[in-house]
Amino acid sequence: MKPILAIELLILIFAHKATFGQDNLQIPEATLKNFSSNYISATEIKWKRDTGNFWRADFYMNGQTHSAFFSDNLWFKTETDTTKEKVPPIVQLTLQRQYEGYVVGQIKWVTTADKSEYFEVFLENKSEKKLIRLSNRGQTF
Repeated sequence: MKPILAIELLILIFAHKATFGQDNLQIPEATLKNFSSNYISATEIKWKRDTGNFWRADFYMNGQTHSAFFSDNLWFKTETDTTKEKVPPIVQLTLQRQYEGYVVGQIKWVTTADKSEYFEVFLENKSEKKLIRLSNRGQTF
């Protein structure tokens, strides 16, 4: 099989997986191609149109749940679900010291197109909910 034909076949497979059972979303071919070339081993792919006219692909890969975000057919970030136990000890220490009294909810490891990497941590106490960003060195920003 010629390499070009193989790539086109993969795009068609991903397009079918992306639209089947999802109200026949019309995901741009360039977005599908971008996704399939970067997440070759992704399974259980579910696409949706996210807030702000972004495309979001939720999928499973390497034993973890991920969400990849695309704008104008270009990838701009991926969020990977993680747990408090899997973050670096310095991040755990920051959460304990600076956010005492908060319950730690969902934690995501975020990588962006501009090569930024950070944790998004959802926190809640009796009176408020907040989302914070922490570097892998435990610094908030």
